[in-house]
Order: sequence, then C-alpha cells, then structure tokens
Amino acid sequence: MRRTVHGGLEIVPLPRVTYGDVEYGLIHSRFNTDHLPEHLLDQANEILEYLNQKEPSGLNAYANKQKAYNRLLMLYDQVSKSENKTGPHTVKLCTRLRNGFTTYGVQLSIDYCDRNSKDMKSSSVIILEPYEPQMRQQSYESFYKGRVTFIDERSQTVHFTPFTRTMPEGNYMVRFWPSQFVYNSRDHIMNELLENQRPYRFLIFPPPLDENITKEQYLEIRDLAIAKCQFSSKYYNQEQREAIVAIFSAMQLRIQSKNGNLLPFILHGPPGTGKTTTLVEACRLLEEEDDHAKILVCTPSNTAADLFAYELIHVAGVKPTSVFRLNALTHPTSELKEALKDIVFMKPNNEMVNQFGIPPVKELMQYRIVVCTLLCSTYLSLGGMKEQFSHIIVDEAGQASELDTLVPIVGLLGRKGAKVVLAGDPRQLGPVEMIEYFKKNGISSSLIERYETNPNYKNDPRIITLLRANYRSHPSIIEVPSRLFYNNELHVPADAQRRDALATWKALPKQGFPVFWHHVNTPEEKELDGHSYANKGEMTVVHDYIRRVCTELRVKPSDIGVVAPYNYQVRRLRRLLGDEHKEVTVDTVERYQGSQRRVIIISTVRNNEKDALGFMMSDKRFNTVITRAEELLIIVGNARVMMKDPSWKEMIDYCRKNEATVDMPSEAFLFSAGAETNGQAEASVNDEEQEEEEEEELGKNGTMDTESKLREKASSSEEEEEDEENSSVVGETTTEEEEESSEDESSDEEQESEED
Repeated sequence: MRRTVHGGLEIVPLPRVTYGDVEYGLIHSRFNTDHLPEHLLDQANEILEYLNQKEPSGLNAYANKQKAYNRLLMLYDQVSKSENKTGPHTVKLCTRLRNGFTTYGVQLSIDYCDRNSKDMKSSSVIILEPYEPQMRQQSYESFYKGRVTFIDERSQTVHFTPFTRTMPEGNYMVRFWPSQFVYNSRDHIMNELLENQRPYRFLIFPPPLDENITKEQYLEIRDLAIAKCQFSSKYYNQEQREAIVAIFSAMQLRIQSKNGNLLPFILHGPPGTGKTTTLVEACRLLEEEDDHAKILVCTPSNTAADLFAYELIHVAGVKPTSVFRLNALTHPTSELKEALKDIVFMKPNNEMVNQFGIPPVKELMQYRIVVCTLLCSTYLSLGGMKEQFSHIIVDEAGQASELDTLVPIVGLLGRKGAKVVLAGDPRQLGPVEMIEYFKKNGISSSLIERYETNPNYKNDPRIITLLRANYRSHPSIIEVPSRLFYNNELHVPADAQRRDALATWKALPKQGFPVFWHHVNTPEEKELDGHSYANKGEMTVVHDYIRRVCTELRVKPSDIGVVAPYNYQVRRLRRLLGDEHKEVTVDTVERYQGSQRRVIIISTVRNNEKDALGFMMSDKRFNTVITRAEELLIIVGNARVMMKDPSWKEMIDYCRKNEATVDMPSEAFLFSAGAETNGQAEASVNDEEQEEEEEEELGKNGTMDTESKLREKASSSEEEEEDEENSSVVGETTTEEEEESSEDESSDEEQESEED
C-alpha cells in the first residue's frame, strides 16, 4: 500500500528494523560472549562471525555483516539517548490553530544545547515527561511526544507540535528520540542487495577492467575530448579537465568490467584542490549538452548539499528550473538559505507551519539535477525512481560509511546501470564511529577507501583521477600534509591566488612563514559529568591571538576559525569569546571538515601525567585539521605530549626546523622521561578512547547496568515510535480518523526523519 508524503510523492512503506535479545546482550556485554546467557551464544557467535570478517567472502556475508552492524548501532543510539534527559524545563503554549493543532515551546539550557546540538537537529521527535508528582497524577499520559518544528538556537527554544494535539503547560523532563528512518533506510538497501545480487556485485567487489579500451586508447580519446570541450573557465587545470571529461563522456566511453558493468569513477580530491568545483562543471556540461542526462548528486550532510546546489546555480550558471534541492521532510525550514529558495519545495502542513515537501514523480522527472543527502535519496527509491538517473554522483564520499554511500547507489541504480562517481579524500577524517568494537574492525570505513585500496583501481587513469593543485592554502601550510599523505604531490600552482597577506605579521616567529607552534604546559581538565576535556591555559593563549589577529592584522572575526578536538574545550572557548568575538567559528575537527578560514588556530588540549593522546592519535584527524587554514596556522598545545604521535611530531619538527615556535622547550625536555614510544602510546590508546573520549559512551554511571534496563528502555522506544510521524508522513488531506487507524501500520509512519 502506497502512502503520500507532504508534497505529493507516493512511496511504498519502509520496513522497520527489529532486534532481539541477542543484540541487547551484545551491547550490554560489550561484545564479550563470556557474559551472555547460554541460549544466546549461537546467535551471538553468528553475528560476531559476520562482524569480524574484514573482507567478507561474498555478498551474503557482506550484507549480513552490514545489517548486524546497523541493528546494533540503532540499539546503541536509542539506549544512549533514552538516558540523556534534561530538566525540569517549562513548556508553554505558543499557538493554537483553527484545525485543532497546537504548537508549544520549551527553553533548554545553553549547556545542554551545546552538548547535544547534533542530536537535537537530527531528531524529529521530542519526548516530555511530567515533572511534578501532582502533574503526573492529573495527566492521562506518562509522557508526551511531539514533532519538532523549529529550533531557535539563539534562545535555545525548541518548538514542537504534540501528537496528542494538546497537552498541559508545566514543567517537564525533556529528551530527544533518534530517527529510525536512518536505520530503516540502510537495512532496506542491504535487503535489496541480498535479493538482487547480480546488478550490484561489482560495486562491492570491483572486478578487473575490460580491455576493450586500453589505457593508451583511453588517453588518446580523452585528450581529444579535452581539446574540443567548451569549459566555462580557462582556469581549470589539466587534472580537473581530465576528471570533467571522464564524467561527461562516461556513457560514450563506457569503461566497464569484464562482466559488462559500468565501473565507478573515482575523483580523489585532497583539501583545497577544487573537487566540488570540478564536479559542478561536469554537471553543467551534462545538463547543457546531453539531453538524456539526469543526474543525482548526494552528499553526507545538508551543508555539503546546500553548497553543491548553490555552486550549480550561482557559480556554474545552471538554470534554477533544472535543479531540485530535495530536503528531508523534517529538516528545519529555518535553515533554508535565501539563495536556494527557488529550487526547493515548501508549503504549509496540517499545523499551518511551512514544511519541506517532495512533489510527485512526474514533477521530479522534469528536473535534470537532483541534489540531496545520501539518506534522503531513500524517498526517491521508495517513490519509484529506480533506473531514472544516468549519473549518480557522491561528493564528500570519504566522510560517509560504505553503508550510507550504497543507499542511493543500490536504491536507484537498477539493472540498466548508471555512471557512479565517488569524489572525496580517504586520507581525511572519515565517518565518525562511536563504538570501539566497530572502530577496531573498520566496519564504518568509506566506500571510496575500499576502491582506492583495490589493485584494479591503482593508478588507472580510466577510473581514477588525483587532483594535485591546492588553491586554498599558503605553501608552508600544506607542506607537511603533502609529504605525509600525498607523496609530496600536493602543490600550490603558479596561477593560484597568493596567500601571503598575513605572512609579514610581526608576531610571527619567522617572517614569511605563516605557521607556528605555541607551546603551553598547563594541564588538561576533565569535564565533571562527562568524558570530555578542556585546557584553561590554552584558552587564554587562543583568546589573546584572536584579539591580536583582529586588531593587528585587521582580519574579520568571521575569517578566523578555532578548532579543538573536544566539545568541552569548544563550549568553554565560545563562552570566553562571548559577544566580543561571536563571529569567530569555534568547533570540533569533525564539524570543521569541508570548511576553511583565512586564519585557523588549533588547540590540542591534551596534557596529562600519562601523556595520553586518545583520539588525537589519528593521521586522518591531523590531516583534516591542518588543512583548514588558508593564510595563517597557529597551533597551541603541549609539544612534548603531542610528540607521541608521528604526524604531530612531523609538524613540531617542521616548526622547530624553521624556527617557527613560541616558548618551545629544549629538545632534552621534549624527549624527557614519561614519553612513551609511538608504539607504546598507540597500544594504550584504543582502551582509553572508549573510556575517556567518546562523549556518548555507554556503560558509565550505570547507564547499562542490567540487561533488563536495556530491554525496558528499548521496549518503551517501540511504543514511542508508534505514532511519532503521524502528523507529517501523510499528505495534507489526511483526516484525524486516518491518523488513528494508522497506528496499526506504524512501520509506514517512520519515513519522514533524516539525519541532518
């Protein structure tokens, strides 16, 4: 039975992911079967056998591994958020609509919003429990659920519409419930993979190339095509032109496997090399010169999707009537950029609140380019648009897990085939994984990384192009990343915009060298009720540099970025800067990925008796954070502690060699007692990461003290999800009676949430 979502698109129901005692047991025991009841051992060992296969032998094993991973991740997410309550907070009625719907508002604490902003934005459902005993006795409900309609970040106020249409004002304990749509989408794709293996086998296990077009023949054809191609700018470099033509001519050249499958094209774009610009130009050419081309562009985040859509229209000049920016139905309309208002679908819903919608297939087919997040593409596959796209492009593919990347590809590829393009940098920070067991097994690695390590894809210009010209940063900033991660091939071209405007700053230890390390030896502080860290001494130094950069260099605060590895440091820095420098962006490494600023100041935070670095010991994290800077890079932190990591040691040595340090201790101190070897430090990190640094870590303070508690939380979650989407999944003509009858079809009602 099809259902109509807001906007008119008819979709088939998305089956709900389920889990049982064995999943509860594995999460509760931290994947240690010694602590499991005997009757669960066989099932648990079967799941662990799938999970422990780093290279599954076939599609059945691969899909079952991903399905098990997805189920366990969902359970972990639900249990952790069920414990994350805040309050009491006062809930007040905001508006009462003629159709009986009401909207309420609840103001949360600044600290809670800072800690949980990502969870709040990715959750479409708010759960409220009456706080006062008298209120609990008078209320017909033990808790109320509502759909989040708007989050005012300035006032920390969450606006929502209760599913019961009305509720008493008063004080409530508040928590947010994770979207199950994410997990349902992933599971749906793996089921498709199990049922129809043949069209997708080549995606997971790339076969050798068909030599119907040899490398030599391809290069000759490609170079001729480049010479004839009408590029929109003369400034595209040779590698960018090669990639543009490879994508534009893909359906004619048909680089395929020996089985006849059209092989994916990989665009490896290190930081600042114009990867997205290259993809946008390829889309422009396809839209203008190939009448049969229909392009789907997917990204891991809404921010990246908005950027791509913006460049299509306002940089490449693609007509707005050709582009549709597909948003999740629960994505806050308050985040809509003015520049994109002409390419979205938005109209009032039942509650008379503007909401993103999705038009019917007939209308969607009129667009030449659709841009959305990876998971939002599920709407298209459920709506019957399989095999409608000639090109499926995934930008920032290095930031997404294999599972998420496969959602649009498997969901929409079909038997006809399409040209798949994966663009990203597997040497930068990939998808975030919160469960230590999965980190060790590499389950959440990216699909582009799988291809880059496949011998069939090594250095073959027919299916991979590496962009080498960095247009973002001063040469001194990218020298160490280029040497460590890109075989010294990353360079600044002669025609790039000069980035030396700040290189004459008098505060630089070495003139003309806009990189330096300021050594700080103050101890880290652990958050009292969490597992995050801050460093007060580093905050003072960072604040001082911000003032000096603004006054002495006349740099706008909005052009300054501060990056720290821990949320506790981020929150305290934001408060320290206050209104004086509120336009300075302070955030974690993960949230800075894909962004850049003229000035980047890094606070490394860590300084403890054990010299523990935790997740700062990561090549990808190092590469990501260093390459955010355009003109000036300042690193503030304890050099002796950071020397334990090989990548950070390279940067420290680089600064010392160039006499670009402040308060740097002697070499004898840097290698003094207490310093472990790299191997020793690395060996101690894995255990520490789970216990000290993951801010959503379970198992602390009795969060998972008993299996019965787990079962209680999860079972209550199933009840909470029964009607969480009734007010938004169906079309605007849905009646109250239809909503009530749909409670027995709750699996149909989950479709409208997407992780932003």
